[in-house]
Amino acid sequence: MTVGKPGHEAYICAMKLFRLTAWLLVALLGLGAAWLWLERWQGAAPDQSAAVARQSFELVDQNGETVSAEWFREGPLLVFFGFTHCPDVCPTTLARVSGWLDSLDVEARGLKPVFVSVDPERDSPALLKAYLAHFDPRITGLTGAPEDLRGLAGSLGAQFSVEQVDGRYEVAHSPGLYLLDRQGRFVGSLKEDTLPEIALERLRGLLREGRS
Repeated sequence: MTVGKPGHEAYICAMKLFRLTAWLLVALLGLGAAWLWLERWQGAAPDQSAAVARQSFELVDQNGETVSAEWFREGPLLVFFGFTHCPDVCPTTLARVSGWLDSLDVEARGLKPVFVSVDPERDSPALLKAYLAHFDPRITGLTGAPEDLRGLAGSLGAQFSVEQVDGRYEVAHSPGLYLLDRQGRFVGSLKEDTLPEIALERLRGLLREGRS
């Protein structure tokens, strides 16, 4: 029986540990790069790229003016679905959008930031106007008939529901923000936890494309 030297065995163990650590580091770096890529370039699903252009609907803004589907075909737009009685996600998201607009300042010229209420039974134009007064004045508030809201939401891959559950009035909606280019085509989205610097980079890119 051959017995290895203790120093040699320790060297082999150290090399194995080194290789394992190196592989783990590479894996973590790969996951980090993939996460950043997804954060930066969440693209449109192929069947959504021209979906808004195929829709026909009419909504109403916070001033009581009618807004047709044509308005959404003249981007760029940043669209968020929610409702005024939302306790946390909606005001937080609108505050983030207001912060982005403030950071962009004059760069944001031409961008249409839109808050679409999916709760038309309670969110009248007057209530939308009062609610949005707490955020950046460049944000347009919209609502409308449920079928028209579903047409717009469906074209962007968003979902919402309004129902009575155990005697409670409940509204659920997709929390993402949807990006539309200057032709009103869906080109990607921002998640509710997208980093501010990445959100600003995406919006600047959207605006540059809109001016080219």
